[in-house]
Amino acid sequence: LLAHNYTQHSGRMSELILLDKKNYKIIKRIGNIGDSSHNILKIKDKYLTCDSLNGTLKIGEKIVFNSEIFTRGLAFNGKYFILGGSEYGSRGERIGKNGYIFILDKDLKFVKKYILEKHGPIFDIRFKNNDLSLSNKIK
Repeated sequence: LLAHNYTQHSGRMSELILLDKKNYKIIKRIGNIGDSSHNILKIKDKYLTCDSLNGTLKIGEKIVFNSEIFTRGLAFNGKYFILGGSEYGSRGERIGKNGYIFILDKDLKFVKKYILEKHGPIFDIRFKNNDLSLSNKIK
């Protein structure tokens, strides 16, 4: 589970909570993954998350991409990552602002940025086919 924790209001950083699949008891908590984080993707033994409030993408505590805008929405198809971004503000202020899509290669190197002018925030993002970020695709 990814605990968003609404950092800007609670003062608590986001955390990952690993549960036993059989009884849902907590196995482990992993803290310091970001502020008001969204999305999680397990890659080998590490967790990739949107450190949303800080505008970054992190593996554990390490920043691997910095967009300087609110990051939310993460997908991977084995070749590319797509990451959503939004201009930050209160809910009412976000309407009509730009949305962003970042393309990163499989090594998390920046490839391209798309700006969706006056589209509003990106809430989630998916590949139409072979999206390895969906929960039912994780093995």
